[in-house]
Amino acid sequence: MHRAEPPADRGPRGAAPRAWLLMVCIGLLALTLRSPIVALGPVLGELREDLSLSAAQAGLLTSIPVLCFAVASPLASLTIRRAGVEFAITLTLLGVLAGTVVRSAGDTAATMLGTVLIGVAITVGNIAVP
Repeated sequence: MHRAEPPADRGPRGAAPRAWLLMVCIGLLALTLRSPIVALGPVLGELREDLSLSAAQAGLLTSIPVLCFAVASPLASLTIRRAGVEFAITLTLLGVLAGTVVRSAGDTAATMLGTVLIGVAITVGNIAVP
């Protein structure tokens, strides 16, 4: 009679590649969530000139993401609770993409609207990732 051998233990070795992949994905997501906000500062002077923004409008443009963080946090928590973390992260990435496209459309209103979209999307991501 032949005895079956127990399955090989794949504990830490089998989980290691997945853990590294998860860490790389979280790092890439973090870069995606930060770049649309921090990229605005260095080009704000050129943006003001191109769009003929006043100092108040430029200040508002840089403040919109922070305002979105404050206002949209309850919405983000609700979205994550109802739709799940994976879907919320997908919405985050699509929202950042849509906001970037709208913000690049050319006029002041599109720039402000795109920044709001980016701010709300990043709010969802900032709550979903941790």
